[in-house]
Amino acid sequence: MRNKVRNSILKLDIKYKEVIFLRYYNELSCNEIANKLNLNVNTVITRINRAKRILNNLLKAEGETYE
Repeated sequence: MRNKVRNSILKLDIKYKEVIFLRYYNELSCNEIANKLNLNVNTVITRINRAKRILNNLLKAEGETYE
């Protein structure tokens, strides 16, 4: 499952991929990500939520679920 999630993350558009990596692999807060990428914190939160929804759809297509 872990490899499928990682492979699905690699399929994401760069704007979603970067926030997912910074949030879940580098364990940065949304405020830290916003500062690092020079974005509004609400934009970061939106991108994370959209990325998670896209990942969920990709994994469902492969027969897996992501909660």
